[in-house]
Amino acid sequence: ALQAEADNAYFHYVKGAVLAEGQQWKPALQSLETAIELDPESSDAHALQSCVLHHLEKYPQSEEAARRALESAASS
Repeated sequence: ALQAEADNAYFHYVKGAVLAEGQQWKPALQSLETAIELDPESSDAHALQSCVLHHLEKYPQSEEAARRALESAASS
């Protein structure tokens, strides 16, 4: 069943959210990066990516992800 979800951006976003909730920051970031690759306009994925990057103390990348989240939300 998971193989069928490999190209589903929302699946990877939810997986990243669950991992982030468990404070598994690096796996969460990997899932969110996949979600964004599959759906570059996902403001939710960019916003959560920003939070995860902040927890990983990657502040410039966190700020950029937040900017992309705002831009995606504004264009939708």
